[in-house]
Amino acid sequence: MFWDTTYEDLDKKIRQLESRINSTHSWLGSTRLDWGPVFELTKEIQADFSNNVRYPTKEQRETAWQKFCSLRTDAHERSQKSKQSRSDYLMIEINQELRAADFDMMMDGLGDIITFNLMKTTKDGMKEKWRRLRNAGQLLSKYKGELTHEHKNEVFERIKAIRKEHDAFWGRMHQAHEEQQRQWEQKQREFEARKSNAKDRIRANIDKNKEQLRKAEDALARQKQNREKIRDQISSAYSDTFRNRAEGWLDEANAKIDDIEDSIRRIEGWIEEGRDKLNSF
Repeated sequence: MFWDTTYEDLDKKIRQLESRINSTHSWLGSTRLDWGPVFELTKEIQADFSNNVRYPTKEQRETAWQKFCSLRTDAHERSQKSKQSRSDYLMIEINQELRAADFDMMMDGLGDIITFNLMKTTKDGMKEKWRRLRNAGQLLSKYKGELTHEHKNEVFERIKAIRKEHDAFWGRMHQAHEEQQRQWEQKQREFEARKSNAKDRIRANIDKNKEQLRKAEDALARQKQNREKIRDQISSAYSDTFRNRAEGWLDEANAKIDDIEDSIRRIEGWIEEGRDKLNSF
């Protein structure tokens, strides 16, 4: 059922508007305020005045109108202040994440970090900073409807600047890793070259000892042949004098054979030692 709005109804709505304005508040912006019902009521009251609700006197209508205008202005001002207050309150939480995520390469002294362990510690710290930066971005998305335009721009620009610093850090980290890898590969090449040269020297020494062994074995064979010849001479000696002289030759031949056999055993030991060294690489 519809009926015309009376001035008593309109005055009642104005009192309701004042009550809603006064009851819509938050301590330091700690809670989100819904000003929708207040402005819905102002539209309704504005429509009633536009429909020329009749008051007993012109002065009463003007008084009601002025009170309404004052309340409407007050509502707009309070809603703006409450939005600013709410935005300031939310920025406290966002700024905590941004401060934790912030990174200054010069202050951190990244250029002085030269050991892997220190870089690893810094890497772990930067992973935590990245997590905090991500949190700040999520809070921006969560509160974007409650933040002022200025605060949204401020947070966006700070996130962009911090992310740039993070990217620079990871770029330096990547360069440092590549330099470490390059140095390691260079050392490996130098090590392999030294190892190859050492193996070549060992092989050359083994070949040299094999040649000495061959000559020693040839010399041993000749001395044994000579010893048999001397033994034959002793067996067929025609006089004691010659036999005594030949026996002296035999003693000399046996001594040479012993020396050569000692040399052969020593050379064979050197060859075996060289082979062991090759197998150890």
